[in-house]
Amino acid sequence: MSHIDFQQVAQQLRQPEGEMGREVGQKMNRSNAFMYELTMSHLDLQPGERLLEIGMGNGHFTGELLAPQPTATFDGCDFSATMVAEATALNQSLVDAGRVRFHQTTADRLPFADQSFDKIITINTIYFWENPADELREIRRVLKPDGLFFIGIRTKSSMQLLPFTQYGFHLYDSAELADLLNTQGFVIESVIKEEEPAHGIAGEVFNMVTILLKARRPTIIGALQ
Repeated sequence: MSHIDFQQVAQQLRQPEGEMGREVGQKMNRSNAFMYELTMSHLDLQPGERLLEIGMGNGHFTGELLAPQPTATFDGCDFSATMVAEATALNQSLVDAGRVRFHQTTADRLPFADQSFDKIITINTIYFWENPADELREIRRVLKPDGLFFIGIRTKSSMQLLPFTQYGFHLYDSAELADLLNTQGFVIESVIKEEEPAHGIAGEVFNMVTILLKARRPTIIGALQ
C-alpha cells in the first residue's frame, strides 16, 4: 500500500476533481451502495415531494431515489464542479424534464428559500464539515416544518481503521451525531445501525458499520427558530 498517496485520496473524497475525481466518484458509487439502499428503504418518498441531497457525487443514485414517485422532484448539491457536471450528464433526461437540478455549492450556503424541501438526505459527507453546526442550521432552514432529514455515516470505530481518514476527516459515533442534531433543533426519530458487506480497500478487507439517523424538524423550534 506504500505507493498510494492516502492524503490525496482523502482530498479527492472530500472534493473529487478531474480524471482522478471521476474515478473516485465511480468507486464511491460501489462503496456507498449499501448506505443508499438502506436510506431508500426508509425514505418513503410521497407524491409531489421535494427531495434535496447534499453531496450527491456523480448522481448515480438520483434516478433510483426518484423512481418510486414520478411527481417528486430532486435537487442535488455538491462542492465539486466535476461531480455536478457528471451528475448533470448522467441524469440529462430528468434535468430536461424539470424534475432534477444540480448545484455547485457548499452545505453551509444552500441556494434555496426557507422551508423548501420535504426531505433531505446526505451520505458520508459530515466528515468534511469544518463547523457542522453551520451546515445543520442551513439544512434546518431549507427543510419544511415536520420535514425529515436522513444522515448516513459509518461509525467512528470502523472509519478509524481506514488509512486515509487521518487526513482531515471528522468522525462520529451515533451518540455524538444525535447530540449534534439535537443541539441544532432536530428531533431524532430513529437510529439504525447495520453491518455492511466487507469492503476491499487498497488491498485489505475492512468491515464497515453504517449508521442511518432519521431526524425531524419540529413544527415549533422555539428559540432555535
